[in-house]
Amino acid sequence: MQRRGDLHTRVVNKLGAAIVDGHLAEGEIIDLDKIEEELDVSRSVTREALRVLSSLGMIVARHKVGTRVLPRAEWNLLDTQVIAWRSEGKDSDLQLHDLLQLRSGIEPLAARLAAGQLDAAALQTLRESCDEMEAAARTVDRRTFLRADEVFHSTILIGCGNELVARFGQVVVAALEARQHESRTAITELTPPSLVLHRKLLQALERAGSGKAGQAAAQAERIARELVDLASVELGFEA
Repeated sequence: MQRRGDLHTRVVNKLGAAIVDGHLAEGEIIDLDKIEEELDVSRSVTREALRVLSSLGMIVARHKVGTRVLPRAEWNLLDTQVIAWRSEGKDSDLQLHDLLQLRSGIEPLAARLAAGQLDAAALQTLRESCDEMEAAARTVDRRTFLRADEVFHSTILIGCGNELVARFGQVVVAALEARQHESRTAITELTPPSLVLHRKLLQALERAGSGKAGQAAAQAERIARELVDLASVELGFEA
């Protein structure tokens, strides 16, 4: 027997995925009886799930009307759950393109701010992430490569010293996590130059910590922008 929390999560994910993929279309009234029968859950579990979707701006409940699916313009597109659902849905390419544009604004800024801010532990994490990415590229270990890349970028975002940038960094991390669902090859002919840029960014951040913050910060910002541009090309979008 499934625990109530597991049932709740299953219903949220099922409905969220159905909405982002258009199986529950904009303006459609959700048939609660049908959901409960198909998923074999109680009305209370269903209502809990609907409250989550309502908080994400995906549905709205109206007395004597029912629960209606809202247009995408109303959704909280920056929520990590919504990003995960869309990454597996029909508009995954659209979302990926939008997230890359968001990264192009956030990551260079985070790199510049992180110069001189990162402590020894954070710099060591970046070194280890670079080592892991390089080793994973040699063995074509996609999962390890993506996980190490995620750690690398999130370390810079979290360590930049700006809470708002770090908060947007959660969206960037969600975008990186979404690549796990992509059918595209993670390790390509563009991986070697990407690894070089990761290592150069690390070196710039290390120099910033040794007293050359101004010059190193500018260099870190430039390299971070080059990294995002290269990622765009690697994923099939123009930089």
